[in-house]
Amino acid sequence: KLFSHSSYSRFVCNEFSDQDRRVFFSFFDVSNDQREFFKIDLQYFREIEKVEGLYLEPTTTLLEGTKNGLRLLAIYYQDKIYTFKDNDWNIVKALVVQASSNRMLITDHPRCHFPMDSFVGVSQCLLHHDSIIYKLLLPHFYLQLPLDFAALYVSKSMALNNQSEIYTPLSSTKNGFLNALRIAFRGLENNSSFKEYQFRLAPQKIYGKYGDFLEIYWWAIYQYVNKLISSTEINLDDLKEWSRNLHFMIPGFPSFEELQKEDTLARVLTSFIHNVSIEHSADHKSYAGQSFYKVPLRIRKNLPHTQDH
Repeated sequence: KLFSHSSYSRFVCNEFSDQDRRVFFSFFDVSNDQREFFKIDLQYFREIEKVEGLYLEPTTTLLEGTKNGLRLLAIYYQDKIYTFKDNDWNIVKALVVQASSNRMLITDHPRCHFPMDSFVGVSQCLLHHDSIIYKLLLPHFYLQLPLDFAALYVSKSMALNNQSEIYTPLSSTKNGFLNALRIAFRGLENNSSFKEYQFRLAPQKIYGKYGDFLEIYWWAIYQYVNKLISSTEINLDDLKEWSRNLHFMIPGFPSFEELQKEDTLARVLTSFIHNVSIEHSADHKSYAGQSFYKVPLRIRKNLPHTQDH
């Protein structure tokens, strides 16, 4: 259930590259188009610098959707496909789980953090503090900037993984973390699992119960915000500089012209509130609920090598 009922379901992708299809061709049944396949792509760890003595392995995992959730079919690792028939199956599965744990902290979850810093800073400076929009957003501002400043610049930050500090659980170095951030926001070319960051005007489609939970909350917030905006006289000219700056700073943020269309403003405000107050905390709650014994951040044991089997 790790990849269908928790924040790890963010990784589940149903878009396969030509390379994926070549690797897993024997599992795709062309005579049965009712079967639904998914992957978890961790190949980008080839580009992430690791702490010496720790492992962070590139893998691709093939899953099949069933009425009860996801079924694990195979794992591609070191140019070999592993299944439950292989002696090293449990080791390879552990590598996937451990790398996924690191991916959550250094790539996927940071997308909840840093784009919203610009939103908070610009809103504090350019929104009229007696406006209904500012009052709506204000309760969600208080923690964002101090938290992200600490994550990026305080030496004890877990993200920086300074090995001279007490709590340094990641398998990546500081440079590895910063490279993972680059991938998180710029994406990887021709890789459907790592798309360029875009500010969302609708709930993100995430597989499974966790995605359903986040989407339900997004629409609940939207209904309240849209009703408030629709029933309040708002001078959109007051938002011109605000939207112009955020359109420049945050990829996908609508321009001032787009902001005036239909319910775009309500969707913008909804996405911010949902991101900082629901999605962010839900990720933390879900991640913290996983046992480090079952979902480790570090592995130090010898790994299987294809040529040995």
